[in-house]
Amino acid sequence: MTKKNKTMPAYAMMGKQAVGSTTDEVLTNAGMNFSIGIEPIYTKSGKMIRGGNFRRVFRKDNDHDLGVVKKNYQILQPIEWANIANTLSGGLEAEWDRIGMINKGEKMFGSFTLPEQIQIGNGDKFATNMYLWTSNDGSGAVNCLPTLRRLACANQSPMAFRTLATMGLRAKDLSIPHSSIMRGRIDNLPQKLNMINTMQQEWCAMTDQLLEVEMEFDDRVQFYIDVMGWTQKDELKDKVENPHGLATRGRNQLEAMLELEGSRTNTGNGMRDTQYQAYNVLTEFIDHHSILSGGKPKESTMNNTVFGAGARKKDKAWALLMQSHL
Repeated sequence: MTKKNKTMPAYAMMGKQAVGSTTDEVLTNAGMNFSIGIEPIYTKSGKMIRGGNFRRVFRKDNDHDLGVVKKNYQILQPIEWANIANTLSGGLEAEWDRIGMINKGEKMFGSFTLPEQIQIGNGDKFATNMYLWTSNDGSGAVNCLPTLRRLACANQSPMAFRTLATMGLRAKDLSIPHSSIMRGRIDNLPQKLNMINTMQQEWCAMTDQLLEVEMEFDDRVQFYIDVMGWTQKDELKDKVENPHGLATRGRNQLEAMLELEGSRTNTGNGMRDTQYQAYNVLTEFIDHHSILSGGKPKESTMNNTVFGAGARKKDKAWALLMQSHL
């Protein structure tokens, strides 16, 4: 990892560093403290299009079009969206980390850190990050996602939705459509998320189990292959050069992961040759390396790593390891 951007996790390159001591200041400094309007769409002759069943969403400061939505769509002002962070921080000013928008406000996203930290094993510490994102163009809902950030190397460990579900919290409880009941559901978010402390404790207990289970080299390699979904072909197998029959991309990614196994962050605190090491190697690769395209970080890939396919792979990795403890 010789280039600086290779040492940075995906979430740390999304948007920009939040600047300000209050949520209002953070939003203003990010150029996101504008107001949103919504109005019917008319033809040039002044006729309302489709009987007013569609609305135009726009920025009031510059009249920039954000999208076209159905008439029942409820807008959420940027300051309302950002204040969700204060609500989930116990009514205090949120400790914002990153914030940004796409296409001048069509989509907005941000992350903030809760004050409590948790510790597992011999001292590996985690902070709880909360992600907020929404769309103003009608393409998505208001979303909230809790994750655990490993402080040793800033990897993201999703609090998998399957884990949330076992505690009675469904994925759709944290995804709120822009409908007439949107604000009521936003007000209920603290109640939905009051189980985070319990969830953290359960996560720590499960992680301690990973530290106690040795994992042989061949098992770790197969684990990486299964999670990443690399194709294996018999005709590509070579006992020395390619014993697993991987295509070029898979071979290169596996080589990078095996190199990460020797890093200080993946060998300390008694994790060497354990399931916990394998999990951290995989999450470090996804968060730090898979975001690069042509040697440079790509915005869409960074978003995908935190919210999309990357998060699902880390969820799958966690589930596979937990299966061995059933």
